[in-house]
Amino acid sequence: MKRHLLLFIYSFTILILYITLIRAQWVQTTRLDTGTSFVTTFVTVDSTIFAGTQTSGVLRSANDGATWTPVNSGLPNVYTFYIYSLAAFNGSILIGTN
Repeated sequence: MKRHLLLFIYSFTILILYITLIRAQWVQTTRLDTGTSFVTTFVTVDSTIFAGTQTSGVLRSANDGATWTPVNSGLPNVYTFYIYSLAAFNGSILIGTN
């Protein structure tokens, strides 16, 4: 009896995960125009998305990616910095560069 219950729970969990994955879809809202730069990392803070790029510094979107604004204050020369990682901590964005 215990084995049948575990099998049922396992099967039900797999079914729920499968349905969730089928419904999850990426939808392109706009093209992120960074010239020849590639987006290397993302982080979100509340409903704001931050994108780290290869040569364009950090970009911010407050409208689900419809528009992007550079937010590079504190970086001496964004064109020489490859943004490897972004992290959110206590309301600040931490940037890992080269």
